[in-house]
Amino acid sequence: MTALQTLEAKTRFAGLMAEPVPNSPEDFGAFMKAELAKYEKVVKASGAKVD
Repeated sequence: MTALQTLEAKTRFAGLMAEPVPNSPEDFGAFMKAELAKYEKVVKASGAKVD
């Protein structure tokens, strides 16, 4: 993940207040699935709607 170590990438991520995490597509998919499950209940309980 050499690209994540470049000054340009570090600056861009810092501007987004994000931290890159080098992992596999499978790991990222599992993370997103877990996040969806975690926040789905909260969003439904809040009654939030997308306009």
